[in-house]
Amino acid sequence: LGDQPVLAVDLLGFGQSRKPAWPDYTLTDHARALRKTIRHAAPLRQVILCGHSLGTLVAIEYTKLFPRRVQKLVLCSPPIYLPSDIAKRPLREALLKTIGKGFLKAINTSPKLIGAVNQYKRSQKNFHVSREGFSPYAKTARNSILLQTSLNDACNLPPLPITILYGTLDAVMIPKHFKTIQRQRRNVVIETAITGHEIRKRYAKLIAKHLEQ
Repeated sequence: LGDQPVLAVDLLGFGQSRKPAWPDYTLTDHARALRKTIRHAAPLRQVILCGHSLGTLVAIEYTKLFPRRVQKLVLCSPPIYLPSDIAKRPLREALLKTIGKGFLKAINTSPKLIGAVNQYKRSQKNFHVSREGFSPYAKTARNSILLQTSLNDACNLPPLPITILYGTLDAVMIPKHFKTIQRQRRNVVIETAITGHEIRKRYAKLIAKHLEQ
């Protein structure tokens, strides 16, 4: 990305970020935690906000809450759903396969599912759910993904460029929602790649292209 500074962030409760027990891990919780990080790293700058998967929902929420801080949104594989989408069997099964066994069951069950999740996702080198991270994982599944309002929020954000990228082989995408955002707003670009949900080499090149534009 040339000489542009890049800040890569682990969302609250994931990766190397703090994993406090008290938050409900709503999108607002995630967005406010992200705000603290951005204010520390780039206190006076507008940012190009790029998120992948859950990170796209956080990016939409951040822009809704703090619109003056965002110059552009790049949304990669956004899992934007309505309640009626979650109720449909094909999407539920695709979510289980993509995000791991226990994605939906984790809401009301115990950390015994950690082993099942990690065993199922053993092919994904960057995916791991620890005992410490189980509560954030389960709360986020419920409060940030299943109970989201991201489609309506994205349609009603202040004017700014939005790029939506996704893989044509990604079973958990609902492209008609991206078209809805594009119809409701100006300056929305949608582009696809022949790839799945994970960011691999071809997908990474596409993302870099849009970040540099």
